Amino acid sequence: MGFEETFKEYAGYPDLSGVKKILVISMKRIGDVILTTPVYEVLKEHFPDSIIDVSVYKGTEEILYDNPRIRMIHVIQSAATQSFFQKIKSRLKFIISVRRERYDLVISLTTGHLAQQLAYYSGAKIRVGPIASKKYFNYSVDHAPMGRHYVERNLDNLRRIGLFSSLRHCEEPFGSRGNLSLKKTIIYPNVDSDRRISLILKTRNFYDFIVVHPTSKWMFKAMHPQKMAELIFKIQTELKKKVVLVGGSDAFEKLHTGTVIEHLSSSSCHLNDKEKSHGDKAFLDLSGILSLRELAALIRRSRLFIGVDSAPMHMACAVGTPCIALFGPTSEVDWGPWGTGHSVIVSSQYTCRPCNRDGCGGGKKSECLESISLEVILDQIRTSLL
Repeated sequence: MGFEETFKEYAGYPDLSGVKKILVISMKRIGDVILTTPVYEVLKEHFPDSIIDVSVYKGTEEILYDNPRIRMIHVIQSAATQSFFQKIKSRLKFIISVRRERYDLVISLTTGHLAQQLAYYSGAKIRVGPIASKKYFNYSVDHAPMGRHYVERNLDNLRRIGLFSSLRHCEEPFGSRGNLSLKKTIIYPNVDSDRRISLILKTRNFYDFIVVHPTSKWMFKAMHPQKMAELIFKIQTELKKKVVLVGGSDAFEKLHTGTVIEHLSSSSCHLNDKEKSHGDKAFLDLSGILSLRELAALIRRSRLFIGVDSAPMHMACAVGTPCIALFGPTSEVDWGPWGTGHSVIVSSQYTCRPCNRDGCGGGKKSECLESISLEVILDQIRTSLL
């Protein structure tokens, strides 16, 4: 045997010559699903004639609807919204429907009981997943504990079975948005969503704008509403830039975003009539009313995205819009903007970060995030807009 054949045997790679149908399990949140998109590109690179299906939680599937690499998306409701008997019934039905597909290769990018059961009972001969769940998988992946971006972690599941890629990390500016030779996350455009966003912006005569996402489902990742309002106010008045505010439909997110708007309105009271008129024309609130694909279409049209560690930040990277990400207790190395043309702003005053805690002492507020200077953010905005 030559070196390559000997190395495959040494590394314990499976025989993939018979792989025709592949299932990728990604039972996570929206941002996590975005970070899996390079996996489908690499799989298609190795298996150009294969069928690739995906299994996700309801509410995240829209991110993958227009992806030409994917044939079918299996969707299941999160157990958190179901009774015990509903959960058992839906899981059995889900596992049976997956088993009927007779997949050759199952790759789980997710820990958790459902992902384990789905992989194990799928009937696939080759099952790849986390080493912590190795009794469910015959090829277990030993992930780095920290300090490795989740895009690379996801691709490590492929590397475990010998699927290395010729795709390279993003080394080019985001001007070449359609270049799939780059190992980058991607959300494919949707015609209907693009049309609706175009109509909204045309009706308001709103162009050349910055998208600001001030909040998160997890409040320890979000700045205080008043501080975010001050930032938007300065973007409008000092940088003379229009701002579109976006946010989720979760009750607490809506409250946070609404409070930002209240503080912004209060700040506008101190302006003269001409400045007030400019401020009114330079602000558009679209929080809580856009679908995921519409949000992606909006961010794609913006000059710049500014936000916290959340799904819309990953969206910006996936549609090729420059991003400024504000990080507090979470790790920008593990979760930061993927690719080039982006910036991360963190506080240098706190040696304890990233601590991955639910706020300081579990108090839901993160001092390392709150301490970030608005002037530092504004300076980075000026640089990013050059």
